Amino acid sequence: MYAVCSHAKCILGIYSVSDMTVKCPCHSAKFDLMSGTMTEPPFVAPNAPNKELGLKKYRIREADIFRTRILNEANNLLHQICFLFIQINVARKEINDT
Repeated sequence: MYAVCSHAKCILGIYSVSDMTVKCPCHSAKFDLMSGTMTEPPFVAPNAPNKELGLKKYRIREADIFRTRILNEANNLLHQICFLFIQINVARKEINDT
């Protein structure tokens, strides 16, 4: 969600946990955090159309695909490191036995 008031372009910042809203510090317009809808118009424009002046919303891409790829790569590297340690230990044992 775009954290800039659709009325006066002020940065939103008065957050209410109890009703999940954010309020514009410039003119007290209030927005629902779940939908982006304006729930209270700015006091300087009490007849502002609430539905048209909602916050811009953006789709958030799941990071799970990226996280899974990184974890798989890390797991592969860990296996390779363990394999190298085993080879080093085998070579040391062969050197010590001769």
